[in-house]
Amino acid sequence: MKNKKKDILIITAILLVVITLGITYAFWQVKFDQEKENVVTISCLKVTMEDEDSPIDLEKAHPISDQEGLSLKPFTFTLTNECDSYASYVVNFEILNTSTLNSEYVKVALNDKILGTLGSLTEAEPTIKDEGETSNEAYKLKEGYLDKNESVDFNLRLWMDGAVEDGNATSGKIFEGKITITPTYEEEIPSKADMICEEYGEDNASCKLMRKAESDPTNLAYDDTKDKNLRYIGATPYNYVYFNCEEGKAASKDTCETWRIIGVMNNVTEVSEDGQNRGTKGTHIKIIRDRFDTLLSWDSSSSGVNKGYGVNEWSQAAIEKVLNDEYLNRRTGSNLCYRGYGYRRETCPDWANIGLREYSRNMIANIKWNTGTFSEEWEYDFYNNDEIFNTKVAYEAERSNHNGKEWCKSTTVKEECNDEVDRTTIWTGKVGLMYPSDYGYAVGGDARQACLGKSMDKYNSDNCNENDWLYIFNISQWTMTPLSYSTRGNYVSNITLDGRVEGYYAISTYAIRPTLYLKSNVKIANRDYSDYGSSTHPYELEYEG
Repeated sequence: MKNKKKDILIITAILLVVITLGITYAFWQVKFDQEKENVVTISCLKVTMEDEDSPIDLEKAHPISDQEGLSLKPFTFTLTNECDSYASYVVNFEILNTSTLNSEYVKVALNDKILGTLGSLTEAEPTIKDEGETSNEAYKLKEGYLDKNESVDFNLRLWMDGAVEDGNATSGKIFEGKITITPTYEEEIPSKADMICEEYGEDNASCKLMRKAESDPTNLAYDDTKDKNLRYIGATPYNYVYFNCEEGKAASKDTCETWRIIGVMNNVTEVSEDGQNRGTKGTHIKIIRDRFDTLLSWDSSSSGVNKGYGVNEWSQAAIEKVLNDEYLNRRTGSNLCYRGYGYRRETCPDWANIGLREYSRNMIANIKWNTGTFSEEWEYDFYNNDEIFNTKVAYEAERSNHNGKEWCKSTTVKEECNDEVDRTTIWTGKVGLMYPSDYGYAVGGDARQACLGKSMDKYNSDNCNENDWLYIFNISQWTMTPLSYSTRGNYVSNITLDGRVEGYYAISTYAIRPTLYLKSNVKIANRDYSDYGSSTHPYELEYEG
């Protein structure tokens, strides 16, 4: 592809790290010269840095392991393309001419990925040549592309390499450096597949599915959301994948469970499990268990709370606790399984035997899930406008700041809306359920466009449900999205027996299908099956932690 460069600008982010090693080799004395949030804007490309919440803290640092380095609090910054054109960018770290410490001794990680020592990275052309300050060395940290109005988040960590043993080579040295960002405006940018494959490699799972989409528009399609997610569509796509396999055994129907791939999801925020950073947006494959025999309540409550019909807050829901404790960790014990009204307990499945095994558990990303819902007006419009509850509207509602009790709070508290549970619209965890929009966007066939334009409570017409692989005939399924009514705080969206999306009490007993995001570096194994991904030969995953 031939790109025309309209302009080349240099942004020097105001990041200055000064490291002085004194007489004793063991500690770094650090000065970090930022005192408040800085925003550097040139034309319509903007860099935002937040120092007060997340500085690089190297005070009294000493050579440490990579694991300890990744636990350091990162320095974060965001690059936003507010232009009407595309842009490419390169993020470099430049070492100033005042530095005397060898760059081979400084380890660097960007977005939770260890890049190596600075000196081992690809060299770049130094750009800092201000009066009185120049850079002798520059190393490339990251390059990429931004669409119009697209943003990318970065977190950066630096630490003294734990392998350094020569105290004489570091004693009394100074290290000074800055981040520089070089944007280039482009008339067009590479495809998402090209970018993902370049970043993660051709054997990466997301890359392979995006490459497959280039030749298979029948089973794979990009949605019409701002995130442009790649979805498996239709009644019978080849999106089967082996998961939760027995360790040390070849993947097969006898050693693994069969799951299905919802799609390749973009701009998903992954959060480190130690909680040391705000999260990094990236591309992740989302999968769902093919079938799950367990039928449980989403939540329950005493008869005096919401009339005993449960509470529609996912972060506090009984099923969330079960999925992200016992099911995730393969143990049984809390007895939080309910079926029906007023804390009517159900014997939990044997999670210790059917829960997630360690190898598969290590593939799961810790994600910020959206738990928003529709605005207050939706109930009226739901019954008076066939298009108000369509799939794209649902997708946006799930990512909104509206919660399942918002409307109820603004009116007289009713007997079905008297809980005191705080509502949230973001939840961080590993195992959730599908969204209503996941179900809606899975429709395929000739009626796809018509179905996407109609209200999902009418998906039982025009063959929408029959052309949607997430639909299971005669089985109701839970989603993780609440619904807000003027008199209730206990309604949750679900997929009905006949394939419609509606809401009902959280104590209702429906199918639970665990859903999760894979880590971005999971791979799909190379196999020669002509029907690879079918129920006969599901995809096989590979992961090196």
